Amino acid sequence: MNDTAMLAGYFAAHAVWSVSGGETMIPLLAFEKFIGMRELTRLENPDAGEAVKAGHEWLQSNPDAALRAVLIFDGYVTRESGEKADALIIQARLYGKEPGSFTMTVPYRNARHEKGFLIFRPSVEQLSDAQTSIADLSQAFFRGVNQHRQAAPVWARHFDPQA
Repeated sequence: MNDTAMLAGYFAAHAVWSVSGGETMIPLLAFEKFIGMRELTRLENPDAGEAVKAGHEWLQSNPDAALRAVLIFDGYVTRESGEKADALIIQARLYGKEPGSFTMTVPYRNARHEKGFLIFRPSVEQLSDAQTSIADLSQAFFRGVNQHRQAAPVWARHFDPQA
């Protein structure tokens, strides 16, 4: 599951990079068919809901026989403070003999906000693999974030772990 979390972190960093300038996030689907061979598909559709639905269908059917896959799309979450925030929703799947899945959110303050862009602490919302701890999953996720050469500095500049 750690390799799946690293894949999720890498492409979450890519998504953060996309929204850091105020752009609308196009849902993306990333997967590995073989270890280290990553593919990315942007799910372009005038209806973002239909794009996300297509991503969910892909995750269910796994038509490319991937080892692991990640769907990332823009949404909203209610933070502990009760404040509604933009968030990247990350749904990850591990396929094979011992499948697993997890869902994470990465809340952020939109770049068009008067105080500027800010990334809040990611949160694991669901983890189906009893063998993996949330701490291990989070560490692997951030290793993936740091692998993205262009996006990792953007994340580091705008991340507030206390927020």
